[in-house]
Amino acid sequence: MLNLGYPEYEDHQKMHFQILAKAAELKGKFESEEVNGDAFVSFLIDDFIIGHMAEADSKFFPLTRKQV
Repeated sequence: MLNLGYPEYEDHQKMHFQILAKAAELKGKFESEEVNGDAFVSFLIDDFIIGHMAEADSKFFPLTRKQV
């Protein structure tokens, strides 16, 4: 993204850190049995796939088409 000149690179990078932090938090809660596996699945689908990949990542896809 940085090499493609994506103007929102820094904000997008912060989103990645937030996703990783939430995943680590859920992992800890799962290991201590505070949440079950459903919480992880919900996070993957709602936050990561739909919330991030489909919405945030798709914003820079036009830049990749220009490079091909």
